Amino acid sequence: MGLDARVSPRSAAVGHSYATAPPAAASSFADDPSSSSFPPAEAPALAFSLHGSVARLVYVDDIIVGSNNFVTIKNVIEFMHSQFKIKDLGVLKFFLGIEVARTAAEIHIYVTSYRRLIGRLIYLTISRPDITYAVSVLSQFMDKPAQIHLHHAHRILRYLKGSIGQGLFFSASSSLQLKAYSDSDWATCPKTQRSVIGFCVFLGDSLVSWQFKKQATISRSSAEAEYQALAYTCCEIVWLITLLKDFNIQHK
Repeated sequence: MGLDARVSPRSAAVGHSYATAPPAAASSFADDPSSSSFPPAEAPALAFSLHGSVARLVYVDDIIVGSNNFVTIKNVIEFMHSQFKIKDLGVLKFFLGIEVARTAAEIHIYVTSYRRLIGRLIYLTISRPDITYAVSVLSQFMDKPAQIHLHHAHRILRYLKGSIGQGLFFSASSSLQLKAYSDSDWATCPKTQRSVIGFCVFLGDSLVSWQFKKQATISRSSAEAEYQALAYTCCEIVWLITLLKDFNIQHK
């Protein structure tokens, strides 16, 4: 689930406390909320309220208590602790993959699990160029991911699970001739109309460099996009030639 939201300074005064309880305790709150003076709310997800001043959210064995009065929060937690053994984790900072950062003026909540996943996939592209394009597209939504982005990230994981063991192969008997290929997809971005360029460079039969990149400017034609792709490729070849010279390797 993607979530990136801010609340007003007035709402920022609301306090939240995070606690954990045994599953039996959490289920009893859901089955008989009236026993603890929490009538069930109309919204789903096991949310309960008390006289409009306290809100409690129960998810499995995790409980969030929110109110604009910290003393009330403390009293509710003490009451729950008298009924069941719970662990008070203090001010809410992390819940179900959502990180909560608060200041005196506002509360900022955002998803961290998507960012961690994409970061790991980016690292994996070092040895898996076949997922480079898909990961580069998903990485554009790090700030405001939506459910569809997480869905496609999970598709990449399923693909990787079905292709374990694949990677780059570097032959010891390969020639030292540099070969490069480039291509472009004109105006492929539906939001910016920018083109996407890609190139790969081989040293003999071994893939040594590759990249997928959205162009910085809009190309007026497919030919212009192709020339920009060639320019990126030539820059990469020049850098690789210089690198080979530093290692005293004469390419053919």
